[in-house]
Amino acid sequence: MAVIMVIILLVLAFLGLPISWALGISSYAAVLYEGGYNIQIMAQKCVAGMNSFPMLAVPFFILAGDLMTAGGITRKLLDIAGSLIGWVKGSVSIVCIVASMFFGAISGSAIATASAIGGMTIPDMLRDKYSREYAAAVTTAGAICGPLIPPSIGLIVYSSMVSCSVKDLFLGTLIPGIIYGVALCIVAYYKAAKRDYPTRPRASLKEILKTCAKGFWAILMPVLVLGSIFGGIATATEASALAVAYALFVGLFIHRDLKVKDLYQIFLNSCITTSAMFILFGTSKAIGWIIAVTNVSALISSWIVSVTTSKLLIIAFITIVGLIFGCLMDAVVAILIMTPVFINLAGPLGYTNIEFGVIIVTLLMLGHITPPVGASLLLSNSIAEANIGGTIKEAVPFFFVGLGIAILLWFCPRLITFLI
Repeated sequence: MAVIMVIILLVLAFLGLPISWALGISSYAAVLYEGGYNIQIMAQKCVAGMNSFPMLAVPFFILAGDLMTAGGITRKLLDIAGSLIGWVKGSVSIVCIVASMFFGAISGSAIATASAIGGMTIPDMLRDKYSREYAAAVTTAGAICGPLIPPSIGLIVYSSMVSCSVKDLFLGTLIPGIIYGVALCIVAYYKAAKRDYPTRPRASLKEILKTCAKGFWAILMPVLVLGSIFGGIATATEASALAVAYALFVGLFIHRDLKVKDLYQIFLNSCITTSAMFILFGTSKAIGWIIAVTNVSALISSWIVSVTTSKLLIIAFITIVGLIFGCLMDAVVAILIMTPVFINLAGPLGYTNIEFGVIIVTLLMLGHITPPVGASLLLSNSIAEANIGGTIKEAVPFFFVGLGIAILLWFCPRLITFLI
């Protein structure tokens, strides 16, 4: 049954069918082919995949990101970053990365980060004579801070599948996410120095304080969201609702950039994005059930162990498979498929479910950089109106930064558990 499912899934995916439909059709076809199962169980599994309290955080974080952009919070974050590091070589690209880290601390989505931050910083980079391809590559790399720095939609999805603490997952990815962001800034600085990109005048202390004062409510937002989660005051789902309420209040009554007439379109766009993701969650739950009843995970684990007992080779195998999956499908889809297949290897390799989850999500998020799917890559390239081949070439150093972080986590999981 699992073999039939995989064959149909691959055929439909290569034919260009949306991956959520490909997952649903392949799972239904596999059950019909096998026989002996009530087909209604597939509908039940799809509903179960969507009917999850932790997953309720996803639409709220998506909506919070949209409200931040429309309500001027994103602009304020960019202004603060610019005032602090505008004098550094390649400052506009570094501001893009730093702002992506702040934005990621609220939205949890790479696509939302690329759209919001890229839409504002790419024009600035082009005005400073950055190439279109490099501007798109920097934005793509920075966008990955969205799902790496907590909260993370990818980790919420992983948590719903493995039933582990979302709070611990968020704490586990905090240090790796910051290391990734800092490493990106170093690469951006090196590139800017080599290409002699312009700098901005150094802001005075008075100007910095004035900009930070204007952006006080923007800075406070990630503090409230993450503080409520890490302080045990709210769950991730409750914190996501808090983020929406806060973004609405600040946008409407403090910054006043958000208008009541804009809310309909903002809510509609968020609903469309959420609907597409939840169809994906539902059909992936059906796939997960087939993997469970056919014992695929145990069979693959047994096969890998029978081939080699070398921890290094098994890690290399999982990493290569993860990179391939990241190239061929959306990161969330890859998480939904890879987690039930490889989770049985976490224990034998000496990793907890928390450590394994952070490593896998970090690895799969690199799919936002790699073609042919590369959602953030394609979006940033479109915003910059760049040549996709040139953008891919410019993104290669940033890809290896992310890959290096993933490899570092395999061999130093203490970075994940340090704050837990």
